[in-house]
Amino acid sequence: MFNEGMKLIPLLMVFSLCNLLPLHAGDHSVSKGFVLVPVAPNAAEGVRVKFNHKHYRVSPTPIITGADIRQATLDLDETGKGIVRSIDLGLTPEGAGKMADWISNAKSREVAAIIEGKVISIFTVTGPDSSGGLAITGNLSRHDAHKYVKKINRHAAGEKK
Repeated sequence: MFNEGMKLIPLLMVFSLCNLLPLHAGDHSVSKGFVLVPVAPNAAEGVRVKFNHKHYRVSPTPIITGADIRQATLDLDETGKGIVRSIDLGLTPEGAGKMADWISNAKSREVAAIIEGKVISIFTVTGPDSSGGLAITGNLSRHDAHKYVKKINRHAAGEKK
């Protein structure tokens, strides 16, 4: 089937070209779930992804996955410029611990939120808040924000598959 002159393209390259990340957390494949991954501070490191017509490199190792989320909710804040939508993530105690550990050691706090292989936002982490929660911010349309909340909740620890 293959002759000696042919070379196989690494699977990681094929997935990254399709904007799908074959990320793994232990035995749990998270390329079809929800992950929050650090944006690589060095442009030569990580997996290449595209978001809003720009290319980024992200770590192949997630900070948290759907298993670290209790529930996702939609938050609407009215500002002078209109309504800003964000997705609030209620983290499990383990998820809050992972985020706190990552924040204390991170060189950059820029992360990518990825659902089912698609980058939905790249943003700067400002905390977990006092309740152990985290917000995904960005220019989210009403339709997309509702869709992403449903998808994250499908992969959240509180949801039974």
